[in-house]
Amino acid sequence: MGITGYEIESAITNTAHDSSIKYFDFGVNSKLLDERLRSEVSGNEKVADTIEKYKELKTKKKPFNTTFEKISTNGDLSSVINGVTIILPNRTPEGGFLFNPSDRNDRAERLGLSYSVKVETIDEENNLVTLSTFRLDNRSLVIDKIDSVLRSNRDKAEKATLAAKERVDAYMQQHASKFEKMSKSNASRFRLTHTNEEILKGYELAGIKLITVPARVTKVEEKFLICDIMGFNIPAKLFRNDWSFYTYGPLSAYAHPGDVIDVCIKGVNNNKAAGSKSADNKALYTVTRLPLFKNPWENLSVKKDDDIKVTCVDRKDTCWFGKVEGLELEVYGEYNSERGIKIILGEQYLCHVYKCDAEMRTIKVRPFEQIKKKSE
Repeated sequence: MGITGYEIESAITNTAHDSSIKYFDFGVNSKLLDERLRSEVSGNEKVADTIEKYKELKTKKKPFNTTFEKISTNGDLSSVINGVTIILPNRTPEGGFLFNPSDRNDRAERLGLSYSVKVETIDEENNLVTLSTFRLDNRSLVIDKIDSVLRSNRDKAEKATLAAKERVDAYMQQHASKFEKMSKSNASRFRLTHTNEEILKGYELAGIKLITVPARVTKVEEKFLICDIMGFNIPAKLFRNDWSFYTYGPLSAYAHPGDVIDVCIKGVNNNKAAGSKSADNKALYTVTRLPLFKNPWENLSVKKDDDIKVTCVDRKDTCWFGKVEGLELEVYGEYNSERGIKIILGEQYLCHVYKCDAEMRTIKVRPFEQIKKKSE
C-alpha cells in the first residue's frame, strides 16, 4: 500500500483521515483532515460546552472539517450547532470575495462541500464562531515531506527503472522481426508503455511506496497536463503515457481544468526551468495514474471478434482512436466507408474487434453502428 496525502498531512498536523473532505476554494478530495474533530462539536450538548470546545480548537490552532447548512446572498456559509452559529465569511483579508456569490451554480456547489477550517474569533455574547479556511499554511512542510519520501526511494527506484528498461530492450531484440514491421512511432510507443508497466512491477517488488494524493487539473495540453497537488499550490506534470495503460488521443478528451484526480508522485521534475513563467516548466514533480488501476492488458476481457462500445477521442486522416467503456485503454479504429458511418469526436459506436493482441498492446476495431443518444 502506498503513502496517501492524508498521511503526509497527518505527519505535519497530527490529523487523521476523512475521504469525504474537500478543500475550500479548490474543491479537492483532500483525504487529509480529522473526522474526529468534527464529531467533537456535534451531538446534543449545552451551548456553553460547544463554545468551550471551539475555544480549545482556537487555542490549539487545530484545523478541523465541517459542512454548512446555509449560504447567504454574499456567499457566507453558516450552520447552527447546539445553539452556536458557525460562519465562514466569503471574503479575503483584502476585502474581496473568495468566489463569485452571484453565480448560483457555484453557490450550490460550495454549499455541498466539506471545508478545512480554523477558529478565528468567538463571540460568546451572541454565540457566534467565525472561521477561516486552512489550506496553504503547511505548503513548504508538505513539499519537505514529499521530498523526504522520494529521497528514501531514490536508489531502489533508479535500480528498478534501469532493470525495467533492460527487460524491455531484451524483449524487443528477441522479437525484432515483429518490430521491424511496425512504424517507428508505434515501436516507440510500445517501448514507452511496456517500460512504464515494468517499472511499476519493479517498484512493487522493491517495496517502494508511491505517494498517492488528490490533485486539481489546472492546464491540459495534448500530451501532458499540469495539476495542483492537494490544493497546496504545488504544481506537478502528468504525461499522456501516465494517464492510462495505452493512450493515443489527446488528454483533453479525458481531463479538463478544474477536474479533481488522484495521482501518484513518481519523482522530481528534472526538466523544470529556473525563473520560467511557464506552468509546465515550473512543475515540481512528475506524477502518474497507472498504479491506481489494474493493468487491463493482463487478463484482457476483450477478444477478437467481440463487439464492443467505443467512444471516439481523436481523429486522424487514415484512422481514429477511441476509449473502451470500462477499460483504461484506447483502441485503433478504422473508418468504415462501406457502411457510410461518419466518425464524430465524442460519439459512441458499436465496433467489431478484428485484431486483438494483448502481448503487443494492440486492439483494432471497425465500426458498424453509431449509438444514438437517448434524446435523439
